[in-house]
Amino acid sequence: MKVVLIDHNDSFTYNIIELLRKFKQVKVAVIPYDQLQLDKIAGFNKIILSPGPALPKDYPKTKRLIKKYYKQKPIFGICLGHQLLSEHFGLNLFNLNQVKHGVKEEIIINNQTVLYQQMEPKIEVGLYHSWAVKNENLKTDLQVTATNKDGLIMGIQHKKLPVFGVQYHVESFLTCKGKQIMQNFLDA
Repeated sequence: MKVVLIDHNDSFTYNIIELLRKFKQVKVAVIPYDQLQLDKIAGFNKIILSPGPALPKDYPKTKRLIKKYYKQKPIFGICLGHQLLSEHFGLNLFNLNQVKHGVKEEIIINNQTVLYQQMEPKIEVGLYHSWAVKNENLKTDLQVTATNKDGLIMGIQHKKLPVFGVQYHVESFLTCKGKQIMQNFLDA
């Protein structure tokens, strides 16, 4: 399986690569954002959108990638990648009152959904963000798959297509089920 990881200039990208190396069936290629060419994505089976600094508006090439490939290939967005996917499907972001960098937090998951199948209803995850997706205007093609105790969106998936996003970092040592979540995406 050929997976492409779009690197949004984030040091966490290398942790995602290390996580992916645990799966023998995966061959991962990393494309830095500034070298992203949409036609080069066609040869990959799955797409992962990395975390990164700034906001989705600062990554127009990734927005074009989502528009071109979301009906053709499974996509998994992590943190900024999650926000890019959420905006693509009509959700909005807001700036958190309290920044969450290196924070472990328990989230409530829907364990009947693809990423969380066969897990307990609550898991601990590692957060590194100052922006989040508003839990409103959910008349989109997305469903919420995870929230924190305050109802903040921590996970989404498309209702019909293998498109997933998580606000937390699956590759963080603070995320107790990160490897299983990545496996569930790779199996999707």
